[in-house]
Amino acid sequence: MEFKTVEEATDAGYVPCKVCKPSGTATKSDEVKAQDAPAVTGGRCQATTKKGTQCKRNAQAGSKYCWQHGK
Repeated sequence: MEFKTVEEATDAGYVPCKVCKPSGTATKSDEVKAQDAPAVTGGRCQATTKKGTQCKRNAQAGSKYCWQHGK
């Protein structure tokens, strides 16, 4: 099934992707939830490089960022 707008899909009971957040679906409450979320423990650094790609280093324990991008 195809929908022309996000509103049509949500009216039909569908939920926008929480990973890619199709344009027009991010809400203020999503931003607040993201700020309140606990830090990722380990995994890949969540920083974006100057080239626009995700950093390839591993995140430090208890952080979302590597040693270089630690915030």
